[in-house]
Amino acid sequence: MGPIYQNVAPSDWRFRRILRRAEELRIPVLIHQGTTFCADVSLEIANPVLLQPLALEFPRLKMVIAHMGHPWINEALVLVRKNRNVFADISALYYRPWQFYNAMVAAMEYGVLDRLLF
Repeated sequence: MGPIYQNVAPSDWRFRRILRRAEELRIPVLIHQGTTFCADVSLEIANPVLLQPLALEFPRLKMVIAHMGHPWINEALVLVRKNRNVFADISALYYRPWQFYNAMVAAMEYGVLDRLLF
């Protein structure tokens, strides 16, 4: 899912309605919550930390933050550490080797390497 591409905040009722249904059906969701090159997308709604209230509201829903929430990688990792139903993937980070290295070190320091999807 990419709520930022529709300029929909994660707290929007339309997004929450989809998450509620996914939780009922036990369908995990991958959420593109991070930066984008699209010019007409608001970065104000893109920070992965905005998923925190949803992680609490839908505790049985497995959520995966795409690209570790780039560039808010540390915020995404804190969210993963805090909420057992939140994970992150590392896709699209490998072509930024220094950033990828630092992201993996941070994940190791936060103790969440086992919560990353490769």
